Amino acid sequence: VEGERQSPYILSACFAGLEGETLVVHLDSKGFAVSAGSACSAGSGATSKVLKALGLPDTLARGAVRFSFGRFNSAEAADRLCKEVEEAVETVRRLYV
Repeated sequence: VEGERQSPYILSACFAGLEGETLVVHLDSKGFAVSAGSACSAGSGATSKVLKALGLPDTLARGAVRFSFGRFNSAEAADRLCKEVEEAVETVRRLYV
């Protein structure tokens, strides 16, 4: 949104039908430090009030994962993260079925 303060270094993605914490644990085991939910709800275990205020249903908001990037992240690491996220989502979804 023009005129609003935003960080180009943080990406929040929601994965329907999954718990964000499950993805966090899976990605952590692969060497990636990511967070579930929004920064305001980190560590609370509750569904993010911010994501709910944006109108996301609980089923989607619970699957939110926050990725932070900085100057020490390489394009290669981002590519590897994308592949690991795809594999993690497929793996976790198989566990729920």
